[in-house]
Amino acid sequence: MYRLVYSNEQEFKKLETGLKKINMLAYRKLLFSIYPNLREGILCNAKKRNELYGIKLKNLYEIDLPTDSLTEKVYSTKYQLIFQKNKHSIELIEIHPKKILLEHLKGNTINYKGVTIEKNDYKSHFKIDLLNMLK
Repeated sequence: MYRLVYSNEQEFKKLETGLKKINMLAYRKLLFSIYPNLREGILCNAKKRNELYGIKLKNLYEIDLPTDSLTEKVYSTKYQLIFQKNKHSIELIEIHPKKILLEHLKGNTINYKGVTIEKNDYKSHFKIDLLNMLK
């Protein structure tokens, strides 16, 4: 049995809340599938990761969360849970993409054709319109 601990609980809870508001499917999978598996020590489809923000860490892993294809193409990444496995605990570090999850909580985001983006982010508007034209 492993304990789930936070590297920064306050910030991680904000990221969870942002994920809940933006992508309920990913939040439900995190809460009802991934967390119970991590408590049991099962690293469900976790990929090893060597560094975070240029800092090399041991036993660092990432798990991909459900992300729709348009969001994935706009942000060039999937929603991911980043964690570190220790002897008797699993340290939850953060959820990516961190920036959009925190901006959503501040109210600085809008939904544009099904994708949550920052207000006045014309580059993302262009990407979404271009991707929709290519379909």
